[in-house]
Amino acid sequence: METAITAVIVIMVLLFAVFTSAENYFSAQDAVVRSWQEMEQRMEDHARTDLSAVGAVTDGSVVTLTLRNDGGTKLADYDQWDVLLDYTGLSSDYVEWHEYVTGALSAGKWRVHDWYLDASAETADMKSISPSAALSSSSVGSSRDVLPRK
Repeated sequence: METAITAVIVIMVLLFAVFTSAENYFSAQDAVVRSWQEMEQRMEDHARTDLSAVGAVTDGSVVTLTLRNDGGTKLADYDQWDVLLDYTGLSSDYVEWHEYVTGALSAGKWRVHDWYLDASAETADMKSISPSAALSSSSVGSSRDVLPRK
């Protein structure tokens, strides 16, 4: 009888350990599935993103670029964008990362100054670029003269 009681206790401890491990396993699998779904959603958004340059002008230091959203994703959160300016200066070529600002421009900064519907002069939603809409942004090179790329 003593061995039967011991066996029952051992079996209960083993069942508790198995069920606890199974719960941890299922929780981990659930977290993996949720993160995979979030990654797929981000990848779908990236696949539906397509920006086209409509126009670009420079006055020697400030570059103004007009972009059209040809994709199917509404674009926003400009402070999360990576803007790289690749240009030819007086002495050599430069590639610079520019930080988003909402106020005045300075070297190494960029900002959005107009939003358009269909790249026309009609002002659109000021917080995001809807599909087929456009924005005009400016960026300042790091105190070097900007020349057109050949």
